[in-house]
Amino acid sequence: MNLVLRTEGPPQSVISAVRAQIAAVDPDQPLTEVQTVDTLIDTARAQPRFLLMLVGAFAGLALVLAVIGIYGVLSFSVVQRQREFGVRMAMGADRTDVLRLVLRQGVRLAVAGVNRGPGRRAAGDKADGEHALQDRPLRCGDVYRRAAGAGGGGTACELSAGAEGHAGEPD
Repeated sequence: MNLVLRTEGPPQSVISAVRAQIAAVDPDQPLTEVQTVDTLIDTARAQPRFLLMLVGAFAGLALVLAVIGIYGVLSFSVVQRQREFGVRMAMGADRTDVLRLVLRQGVRLAVAGVNRGPGRRAAGDKADGEHALQDRPLRCGDVYRRAAGAGGGGTACELSAGAEGHAGEPD
């Protein structure tokens, strides 16, 4: 049995009076787990709050990893284009012009990843579902489609085909 009371003052001041009234009606009825409504609400919200914080932490980690990845790709690109930047600056380009080129390339990479990622993943899921319904062994083309659907390109196919000697196997 649950009993909820609204009090004018602090809830702890009413507990002894409530115990006396319950004992007057039924002396064998115990009064346990006396809590305020605030405590009940906090207890009910604890697990969803924890899960929300956990998802937020993983989202933050994913963001940090994405930033590190974009930084790595951009730094690699800048190293490869170092001579081009030197020529541009020798021809009169400012540092801001070169920086604008690098930032534009970074934004293009980020936008391309955001736009292509979900579609490629859906295509990979579809290819996986189609293969699961067929009674044939996995072939090089299937590996290529899966890798391309997940955004990985054809490297997995080329490596596995080269290792097993099936590089020219048709689909």
